[in-house]
Amino acid sequence: VYSRNTTQYRMSRSLSGPWLAPPNETFDGGFWYAGKTASDGKRRLAFAWNPTRAGETDAGTAEWGGHLVVHELVQQADGRLAVKVPREVDALFREIIPISPLGVVGEWEISGEILSSVATDSFAWCNLGETPNTFRLKTTVRWEEGTRGCGVVLRADEDLQNYYQIRLEPHRQRVVFDSRARPSAQPFGPLHLLEQPVELRAGEDLELKVLVEDSVIVAYVNDKVALSARGYDHKTGAAGAFVSEGSATFMGTELERIP
Repeated sequence: VYSRNTTQYRMSRSLSGPWLAPPNETFDGGFWYAGKTASDGKRRLAFAWNPTRAGETDAGTAEWGGHLVVHELVQQADGRLAVKVPREVDALFREIIPISPLGVVGEWEISGEILSSVATDSFAWCNLGETPNTFRLKTTVRWEEGTRGCGVVLRADEDLQNYYQIRLEPHRQRVVFDSRARPSAQPFGPLHLLEQPVELRAGEDLELKVLVEDSVIVAYVNDKVALSARGYDHKTGAAGAFVSEGSATFMGTELERIP
């Protein structure tokens, strides 16, 4: 495990090599840095920092150091490593936040915790309700072939002019974090994009879990990859689900907080 712009790893069956690069050589994106690992003899955890931004704004440059983010490493059958949220962290979020799904843009079919939308040539988003400073959003997503994007919105204002977004892009086989502010004085505000490759298959269920604490945002995709980010400018707002140019269903959608 070593760091060069991102934290990367190599695999070998022998300490003398050869050391081979896996198809995805990173555990997380560029906002999870200088990772080291440690084991208790049964599990192996990876420790790194989520960088602060200069001036504590979304426009600030990433700084050296930040807040600790810990992933659990899991070895797959072919030797490659996957990451998931440590159970000790996951267990902290045990108080349900009631959700009131409301289709704001596009047509939504809502049945309890199941949300579906068809937006073949457009965009649709469903507001789940306001979120506290610290929370976990989890949902299982299934999309149809040809869908360009789907995922969750974080800390969105009422008319979706300012928000953070965790976006699955099947045609690019990646998960993306971006933040966009659209002040009335300018048509397009700052855009900060972080990405991580992940295998995305139409018609299959995918678990998406997003943990938020103050400005720290960490998404886990199918217990395979993680994507860490920062969000300073929007501290309040709603969570939601969205579909862009396609159709998707969100199942078992829940918001939870730390009691």
